[in-house]
Amino acid sequence: AYYTDRNGNTLSSNGNPIAVGTTGSIPPNAGGLKVYATRDFKTFIAGIIGRTEMAATADATAVIIPPTGCGDYAIYGTGPSGNGMSVDVTGSSGHGGNNFQIVDGGIYGGDGGHVQNTQIVGTGLTVDIVGGCNGSCDIGGTATIDYDADPQTAPPLYDIADYQPGGQYAVIAGINYYQYSGNQSFNGSLATGLYYVDGSVSLHDVEGTVSIVTTGDISINGRAYLTTYDQRFPVLFTLSGNTSSGAIGSHNPDLQLHGFVYAPNGAVNISGAQGALYGAIYAKEVSWSASSAAIIYEPAFCPPQRARVLLLK
Repeated sequence: AYYTDRNGNTLSSNGNPIAVGTTGSIPPNAGGLKVYATRDFKTFIAGIIGRTEMAATADATAVIIPPTGCGDYAIYGTGPSGNGMSVDVTGSSGHGGNNFQIVDGGIYGGDGGHVQNTQIVGTGLTVDIVGGCNGSCDIGGTATIDYDADPQTAPPLYDIADYQPGGQYAVIAGINYYQYSGNQSFNGSLATGLYYVDGSVSLHDVEGTVSIVTTGDISINGRAYLTTYDQRFPVLFTLSGNTSSGAIGSHNPDLQLHGFVYAPNGAVNISGAQGALYGAIYAKEVSWSASSAAIIYEPAFCPPQRARVLLLK
């Protein structure tokens, strides 16, 4: 067996492949292993012509793919958006400007973006927009801004199968797992737990320690004070591909959300809101406008990531 890099290329020292166990430690740049196997066996028919023994050989290479994590983005719009606005964040200019606060997190727009009256607070943060600013952009704070950023591959944060009946997180939730078929409307205080809805959800003046996972849209009306049921779970997660009214839509609400908001196929549209999100928004499109609000990036809510092993041969 020999060490390889993460692309499967054999590592060498002084021109010789580095065999496993010969150096006393794993090379720091090792990312995989290449294994050769040989087996000798006795022949039957070939023995007639004097070949009484033969050998079979094979080799295989496996490399490790480390977990990607959530990065340092409080807002992540993957795009494509159709209008060059995968991220559209605009604070209300009537209160001194730059009153939309993003703390300890940056912004990624995979297909153009528009950011105004927004203050980014923290160190080492970036605003990465692929395709440039759409219109006039105004970003305060000390973030490094790149309007010609390279495209990124969005990390797969959550898998709907984990939350469906029989999924690993459905099992973990146990008696605190609530399954619904068809569209649902929730009001007031919600029972603590994980909610899976095969349909759309309407939330009216709700509060509770819950994670809401749906196949349809999530609309918020009035107050929403929600904390994710489990740090491994999103607070809101939808598979909806709605990019018009929004897979997650909220208009003129009072928001206090603790956890990740996740709409990988659709848009998160929030307007006129006050309050705060402690976590992050990851969606195909993100629009949060005419607001005096704050997003405080909380990496503790990032779902656990696992390393993977890829068999190259």
